[in-house]
Amino acid sequence: MLTINRKTETSLVIGDDVKITITQVHVRNQEVTFEIDAPDHIKVQLSEEFDLERKEK
Repeated sequence: MLTINRKTETSLVIGDDVKITITQVHVRNQEVTFEIDAPDHIKVQLSEEFDLERKEK
């Protein structure tokens, strides 16, 4: 696992096709808002959905 500290309006890139941008941070609510820009062929989903799909198989 990789842990990265980033400020708002900064990005990180995964491979050649995936870009994640931190757009908002709410310290009081412990929430982070971010955008994921990825090609259509790359599946992006919440870990809760991913885990549920794995259990159903």
